Amino acid sequence: MIKFLKSTIENFIEINDVYTNVISSMNKKGLYQWKLGIYPTSEDILDDIKKACHYSIYFNENIIGGFTVSDETCEEYMPIPWHFGGNVIELHKIAILESYQGKGIAKEIFNFIKQKYSVLGFTSLRWDTSSENEHSLKMSRKIAEHETGYFFVDSYKAKFVCFELRLVEDCPLLPIKMIPVFRHGSMTPWGGDLLRQMYGKDTPNSITGESMEVSTIPNLESTDFDGTILSELINKYGKNFVGYTPNNENKFPLLVKLIDAKDSLSIQVHPDDEYANKNENGKFGKEEAWLILHSEPGAKIIYGTKEFTEKDDLLMCFNSGVSPVKYLQYIDVEPGDVFYIPPGTVHALGKGIVVYEIQQSSDVTYRMWDWDRTDNNGNKRELHIDDSVACINVKNKFNKGKLGNSIGEQKLISGKAFRLNSINIDGNFTFNQKYAFSLITSLDDMTFIGKNFSMKVSKGDSIFIPNNCENFEIIGKGFVLSSSPKEMN
Repeated sequence: MIKFLKSTIENFIEINDVYTNVISSMNKKGLYQWKLGIYPTSEDILDDIKKACHYSIYFNENIIGGFTVSDETCEEYMPIPWHFGGNVIELHKIAILESYQGKGIAKEIFNFIKQKYSVLGFTSLRWDTSSENEHSLKMSRKIAEHETGYFFVDSYKAKFVCFELRLVEDCPLLPIKMIPVFRHGSMTPWGGDLLRQMYGKDTPNSITGESMEVSTIPNLESTDFDGTILSELINKYGKNFVGYTPNNENKFPLLVKLIDAKDSLSIQVHPDDEYANKNENGKFGKEEAWLILHSEPGAKIIYGTKEFTEKDDLLMCFNSGVSPVKYLQYIDVEPGDVFYIPPGTVHALGKGIVVYEIQQSSDVTYRMWDWDRTDNNGNKRELHIDDSVACINVKNKFNKGKLGNSIGEQKLISGKAFRLNSINIDGNFTFNQKYAFSLITSLDDMTFIGKNFSMKVSKGDSIFIPNNCENFEIIGKGFVLSSSPKEMN
């Protein structure tokens, strides 16, 4: 019969002997994640007993092992990319005599902790093990919900792999740094190398047009640190993550990109939801907004049509194979300019511009004109004239804003599908999740610090803020952009 009882000073010698035995057995096998006199020391174990956080494992009234459960955050754990927050406990110093290993005792330990500590108000459990300890790794991977990150200690060459487990279903979720994927080469022949130069992006080549920062577009999905794609995270964590129950009717609504237009993009137009749903197999339409991050001298965008232009004027150009630019409105741009682009608006980024883009989660773009560009084989990219003409709204009004200098939060765009705010930080800002979820893209180096976590955020990083994320501090100087969906079910 296995029992777990709080250790006492009176049985310290017996407990210490168990640890000495376990460490010696490990070292004889060439496993040195623990070393006699280094970790865990007799003083470490005694200190845990005095803090009343150490448990002894009993079998038939004999102590055969021990472990520590602590609500003090280990310094090495702070920067690890955890998913689970709230009231966190950590499991350390699991020792079981060799003759009792492999008998399911470790599983009983985790069941005991989950049952006891969830009632006490704790929400998640963290632990680690050496990458050289195959038995412990195997056990941890069976029990953990999430394997993430690692750290090194002193001269020990192997890394310590981190694991976590939710103790309650509504455990608060932490901010998750997204790893982007890229559209490049023939997909973006107008792209350049500024995403790497400006933001340190790990771009595949020097013709990279788009960094898909937060994306569920098939085959172009962003991931977390461990390589889990965003759609899997949504399905795994559900309403606590996105504020709605994910299913075929409730699809992830937003997409965040960074775009490098070394050359001019094609002149294009996007459908609204009704047209895309009917003609593009139930997809979203595409409402979007740009914030200009960088522009070369004289850089311009195309936004809308000139006054008195009609659809027939554009159609005549398309049918004749001539450029429609004489009917289109060119706008000078500079960093900090913000443009709202509703469906139906003719638009294009000109050359020498880098932008942040928030849009509906859609890959539907109707290309009207591509400057007679050809690939290496002399082929032009496909145009979508019929769909373009069907979707163009020449009456859409010009909508421009500006990134302000006031400290704090500023509303930039409030569209039908999303809102976009900027936060100007000079020291620190308390981020309070008010929406179904939020997508933060940092324009400057920052640090996010919250309950039991710390995250270094570099210029250009994008962070997913889950629905039930607790308040945290953003520390630094500069801007972050925060986008969120409008109505969610």
